[in-house]
Amino acid sequence: MKNLLIVAALMLVIVFQSQAQRGEHKREFNPEKMAQKITDKMAEKLELSEDQKQKVYQLHLDRLQKRKEQHQEMMEKRKAMREKMEAEHKENQAKLEEILTPEQKAKWEEIKKDEWEKRRKYRDAKGNPDREKLKKMHQEKKKEGESDG
Repeated sequence: MKNLLIVAALMLVIVFQSQAQRGEHKREFNPEKMAQKITDKMAEKLELSEDQKQKVYQLHLDRLQKRKEQHQEMMEKRKAMREKMEAEHKENQAKLEEILTPEQKAKWEEIKKDEWEKRRKYRDAKGNPDREKLKKMHQEKKKEGESDG
C-alpha cells in the first residue's frame, strides 16, 4: 500500500509538471478529471482490480478537491490582502500630499518616475539572455550608490 501511494504521488507530480509545461495550468482545475486520469494510469501500469480502482480514485478525488478548496481560499486571501495594501497606499499618498508643497510634490513625482524607469530597465535586462547588459546595469547602480553616499 505504501508503494502504491508513492507511485500515485509520483504520477501526480508528473501530470502537474506536464500540464505546467504545456501551459494547461491556467485552465480550470477539475479534480474529477485529474483523479480519473491518475487512476487510469495507475490501473494500466499496476493492473489494479476494480475495487482498487475505486479506492484509488476516491483517495485522489478527496485530496484534489481539498487542494482546489485550499487554492481558492488562498486566492481570496491574496485578493483581500492586495485590496488592503492598495487602500493603505492611497491613504499614505493622501497624507503625503497634505505634507508636501506643490513644488516638492512635482519633484517627488519626477523622482518616482525616474526610479520606476530604472527598475523597468533592470527588469528588462534581467529577462534578456545578454548578461553583459545586466552586469553593466549592476555596475551603474553601484556607481550611483557610491556617488550618493
